[in-house]
Amino acid sequence: KACIPCHDRKVKCDKQSPCANCQKLQLDCIFPSPFRPSSRQPKGNTGEKSTESEAELLARIEKLEVAVEDLGALKNEVLRSRKRRKRANSGDSDDEDDLSYEEGELGRRDTEITSGIDQEVGKLIVDEGKSRYITGGFWASLDEDDKDLHVVFDRQAGAEVNDDRSSFESGHHGFPFSPTNLNLYSLHPSPDQIRLLWEIFVKRIDPLAKILHKPTVTTIITRITEDPEALEKLDKGKEALIFAIYFSAATSMTDEELEEGMGSNKKTMMARYRQAAENTLMNANFLSTQEFVTLQAFLLYLACVRWSEDTRMVWTLTGLAIRIAQSLGLHRDGEHFPELSSFDKEMRRRVWWQLHYLNCAASDDQGSDGASACLNFDTKMPSNVNDSDLDPNTYQYSLEDRDGLSDMTFCLIRYEMMQTRRLIEGNRSIAEKENFLKACYERLETKYLVYCHHGGTLYWLAENIARMAMAKEWLLLYHDQSRLDRSRKLSREMKDRLFLTNIQIIERSIQLELDPRAAEWKWLIPRSHQWLPMVFVLAELCVRSKCDVVDRAWRTVETSYSQRTGFEEWNSGNSAFLRKLMEKARAKRETDL
Repeated sequence: KACIPCHDRKVKCDKQSPCANCQKLQLDCIFPSPFRPSSRQPKGNTGEKSTESEAELLARIEKLEVAVEDLGALKNEVLRSRKRRKRANSGDSDDEDDLSYEEGELGRRDTEITSGIDQEVGKLIVDEGKSRYITGGFWASLDEDDKDLHVVFDRQAGAEVNDDRSSFESGHHGFPFSPTNLNLYSLHPSPDQIRLLWEIFVKRIDPLAKILHKPTVTTIITRITEDPEALEKLDKGKEALIFAIYFSAATSMTDEELEEGMGSNKKTMMARYRQAAENTLMNANFLSTQEFVTLQAFLLYLACVRWSEDTRMVWTLTGLAIRIAQSLGLHRDGEHFPELSSFDKEMRRRVWWQLHYLNCAASDDQGSDGASACLNFDTKMPSNVNDSDLDPNTYQYSLEDRDGLSDMTFCLIRYEMMQTRRLIEGNRSIAEKENFLKACYERLETKYLVYCHHGGTLYWLAENIARMAMAKEWLLLYHDQSRLDRSRKLSREMKDRLFLTNIQIIERSIQLELDPRAAEWKWLIPRSHQWLPMVFVLAELCVRSKCDVVDRAWRTVETSYSQRTGFEEWNSGNSAFLRKLMEKARAKRETDL
């Protein structure tokens, strides 16, 4: 028989090893296996027939042979493609990095489709709330209904840790690897307290991290509050989600609220529910989970830890969450998988984009850039709809974006800015990047912010945070441009503009914290007050001479400093750096005075 490369190219093979054609083209010369199982049952003198297991084995071997042949052909095609690219080096080498744009349902939406995302979609195996995304010629060549593939899937999904292996010590030092004994059932609050925590979650957390379908979770909350035995019957993924909800609700509550509603102070409640959330995540085998609900619980946990204090840990573990999400296929849009319902497609988009946002935010906390551009995905942005527009009981239905505000609006404002950042982090001119930012600002104004004026406290907060974030994007644009191109240093006029812009960002954050309307959001606002504007202002104060703008900057910095009783309440990874800058700036000020 001809070798696989000659067979694929439909040329005559001399059947030598290696053949002349493969030697000439420097290809791997691979011959197909001479074995082909007979379609007829073997006839022996004993008259025995092949058993059912033997027949299955032969069928599987035949299927694997076909897969191996496909892999060989795929490898040769890759080699040929590389040769073609080498020969075409004289052409435009930037074609692979080109970004494309699509029209959104409501107005223009600039969407980057990176060259890194595979054009060939893998296979998504879905089974009772679990999913696994597989790629590659071998696995993807197996039939979707192949029971052997599902056996492997089920075995891996069933490889859970023992029930008595509770996981973590209090605090993050042992998480996610150090086990500890904990009676999780005893840590559930009373039914009335569960209802209180759920109400707080719905009001304060859900709009900011829109990864749950409230009606679905409300059904679970109702069941466990009306039937005490239902708590013991919760599966591990749902139990992890419930404790993540407790933890996130406690994160947003004040000491007074927790004392009144839960009978304990915030420090105690945070430690209790964080430890319980970590234990239940380990019990749900989150490190290798294939359950969507477990990923939702893990994502909520990470968001809460970032809101509370530990941004360095979140930055590290977000990478793990991304790997889990990719293993579930969330980086590929649900339209690729007809077996997914409309509800599942939308929920997967919500989780992926929230994870993408958390990845970018955690990177910002650590002063690391490029997080938005390093992920390759084609998952569409979630729709601007309410939870009531989603029906988990109907397989397929159409969704249309609402005009104005919805349950998703707060998150979508963030996602629009994040999508624009993906574009401006590419290799483009400063003029193009400015146009992207202007277009994003106009899009936010017309689609969302114009409606926020009459939307209540939450949307008032969303508008203010959006304007601060957009101002910060302008800062990053010009700062990165001067950093990447040393020959194009910022002009004095541009530095003055950026200096004033960063002062205004910090001032707006201070005003938000002092505004009575933001009373129930104070736990969030310091995190919205990013450290980059403070770094820029302090760095400028180290070199600028005394003037009215410098005096204004010092008043702003000192106010911000006093509100946080030092920089320790900023993220732990950057507090030392900020203190050093503060000391240097104060030394310069003393000299000037």
